[in-house]
Amino acid sequence: MILNYHLDAPRVNYTAGAIYAEVFIRSSFTSRIINCSDWPNPNCVLNATESVTFDEYAPMVYDKGRWWMCESRGLPLNSLSPLMQRFFGFGAPR
Repeated sequence: MILNYHLDAPRVNYTAGAIYAEVFIRSSFTSRIINCSDWPNPNCVLNATESVTFDEYAPMVYDKGRWWMCESRGLPLNSLSPLMQRFFGFGAPR
């Protein structure tokens, strides 16, 4: 469960006249574990909370009169805890 979040203003790397740009948005949020039943980590603590800060990387391309997002990836600024790895899709049960 996400308890709170914050998004900074986007930072854009762009050269005038280019059809490509990179957008970075610094984001942070705090999350709480509300269910340990499907958690693969035996050290799961119900109601534990953790925070993470990352840059959302979103390369863009200009085509047909508008900007299109090519992909979007969260780039953590620090190592991710097991809780945040789970939130971002790392270490999920197979």
